[in-house]
Amino acid sequence: MGTESTLTGSPDYRPRPWERVTLADQRAAFAAMDRLIELHPNLPGAFITLSSVTPRHVDVQAQTWTALEQWRTALNVAPADMQLGNCEPQREHIVFEAVVDGVTVEVYMMGDLRTQAVAEGPATGEQVTA
Repeated sequence: MGTESTLTGSPDYRPRPWERVTLADQRAAFAAMDRLIELHPNLPGAFITLSSVTPRHVDVQAQTWTALEQWRTALNVAPADMQLGNCEPQREHIVFEAVVDGVTVEVYMMGDLRTQAVAEGPATGEQVTA
């Protein structure tokens, strides 16, 4: 018995939009990340995801306040353009977006932002108080 799906061979099968996305459709997202690496090779590593659901979108999860600030500076995003949110208790987040070569790059950080900012100290020379 094979592992072949009979669904895809059915005349009634209609692929969802993201099932029609190819790796080539994600090329722009990969190229945008390659451009960032070229321009800012010393940016801190992050949890970076690309998806077939949104092939021209890159999610970047910064691991520290300092890393988030370095990404913000590299992407030339003003502090006023950062947004605060709270998904659930203990899941605060801060997020901002930039466009790199036509691809949206969304950078965010999760966690207790105030405590982490105080623990790490000022990332940009500004005074941080608890």
